[in-house]
Amino acid sequence: MTAADALPPLDWRAMPLHGRVLIEASAGTGKTWNIGVIYLRLLLERELRVEQILVTTFTDAAAQELRERLRRRLVEAERLLASASIDAASDDPLESWLAALCPDEDRTRHALRRIQLARTDLDRAPVSTIHALCQRIQRDYPLESGAAFANDKLFDEQQLMRECVEDFWRRRYLVGSVDPREAELLLKDGPEGLLRDLGGLANNADARIEAGGLAELERRLATLRTPDSITELQRLAGDRTLYAPRKSALSNRLDKIARALQDDDEEQLATALDDAFDPDQVLAQEAPASAGTLNAHPLIEALQALRPLLQLRTTFTRGAVLAEAAQACREEMPRRARQRHVMTFSMLIDAVYQRLCGEQADDVLADRLYEAFPVALIDEFQDTDQRQFAIFERIYRGRGTLVMIGDPKQAIYSFRGGDIAAYLRASEQAGQRFSLGTNHRSSRALVEALNAWYGHTEGGFGQPQIRYQQVAPAGKADEKPYAVNDETVAQPLVIHPFRGDAVDRKGNPLKALGELEALALDDCANRIAELLNDPRQRIGGQRVTPGDIAVLLSTNNQIVALRSRLVARGVPCVGGGRGNVFAGEVARELELILYAVLHPDDDQAVRGALAT
Repeated sequence: MTAADALPPLDWRAMPLHGRVLIEASAGTGKTWNIGVIYLRLLLERELRVEQILVTTFTDAAAQELRERLRRRLVEAERLLASASIDAASDDPLESWLAALCPDEDRTRHALRRIQLARTDLDRAPVSTIHALCQRIQRDYPLESGAAFANDKLFDEQQLMRECVEDFWRRRYLVGSVDPREAELLLKDGPEGLLRDLGGLANNADARIEAGGLAELERRLATLRTPDSITELQRLAGDRTLYAPRKSALSNRLDKIARALQDDDEEQLATALDDAFDPDQVLAQEAPASAGTLNAHPLIEALQALRPLLQLRTTFTRGAVLAEAAQACREEMPRRARQRHVMTFSMLIDAVYQRLCGEQADDVLADRLYEAFPVALIDEFQDTDQRQFAIFERIYRGRGTLVMIGDPKQAIYSFRGGDIAAYLRASEQAGQRFSLGTNHRSSRALVEALNAWYGHTEGGFGQPQIRYQQVAPAGKADEKPYAVNDETVAQPLVIHPFRGDAVDRKGNPLKALGELEALALDDCANRIAELLNDPRQRIGGQRVTPGDIAVLLSTNNQIVALRSRLVARGVPCVGGGRGNVFAGEVARELELILYAVLHPDDDQAVRGALAT
């Protein structure tokens, strides 16, 4: 990354408190701390009340934590202002700023009173998720937002989707005939597999599945299956004048293709339609006197066009079913929600979006919201999708203060709701862009290693607009270094080669992904156990503990698999995932106990409970 690509570091004392500001953060760069001091500036410099500063983040837990962090900043500022003296030359940036802001006793007393009022009112401050904000908008502004006065209860979106998918499944596969290829591909996983594949598609109006590929494939096959086409292919296969001496590969394949089309054998057709139909290979098969004749023949061109489509048959089939299921969910979920007088989170977002940005939108709701919240701080902005951003964009269009704080590198993770297009659009509209350039969490050696690693890439995240911003180490982590044999590890970024015995019983290299994955998980668990059992490995002079180790995995199934391996090796661990608590061993044993309590006269039930 060139110096021209680097964003200026954020100086929170001088950051403008008007307009649109984008702050790009990285892990450990003090994002939440900076939100807290910007919040203080808004309270003391703009003299806003806490009810006027809208703060949103990604999850309810994050919102609660952010509220407590803001409370902590208020308490810290109150303590400093209430002390006998504050020093403008202090190494504490908050103390030095407060000293410059309050040079005399009157200003100090006024600031202290405002901080105390803010701390008292903080529980009423709008600090929430975007979904909760939309719920509040409908509750507080029912006329402007078009919401019903009788608030609909929030309902589990996944449960509604499950009902719709199960109904779709019954209508498609339990009534009438089923396409054999579709049945072979989808029936084995049942509605659960379809629900898993749908993910968040059904309730995301911006998501699309293009389902036209299957229709195009069938159209091309139907054209080739006509008697005239089959007869012509047989003629091409048998006309030896078209081929060079001792060149029979293409003619043999054309003969097989003609028979496959005649017998409606798509598997045989796909097998015969191989690399021999590459234009260069076709040309190499032709007789010199008729070079180019076959490549120009309409049926050869049709087969060449069919070949990539035929390879995507499975994808097209699944895509067509997913598209129909997604559309069914989009149509059916709102209807069922209205019948039950409930709303889902996505419906909340959509309702507010339509009122602010839809075809029938006016300025009334946006103006009311701006009057209530002249300033908005959006935490974890990289997780904001286009509709959510559009809501804020409309409220603060050409006015107010909109501060967006996030890590753009995380916008590539769609499973979190990240939307690269939304982030880039917001970035283009920001009048001021800054970066948090100091890492307070990691050691100097690790920060420098990562800077060097990403310095050799063109961004490093699959998107040229999303670039790694180099950070400087604060050095705090070096006070408790990671050491081996009392020597600080100088190269903490290590790429471990896979050391599993990745061969089968015959000594051939394994190729099956499932088997390789199992060996990799075993290898990871073994490394962790070795690390914990090695007394030479220390952090800040203390033995490495399980709480010092974190493992990131791609899927929930991998989390469960690694957790079981670690437990088998005596390593205590916790895992974050989307598994069901009732699917665990403890839940199964609890069920046995509760059943025995409910049926005390059942000897087998009692013995089963006692065996847990």
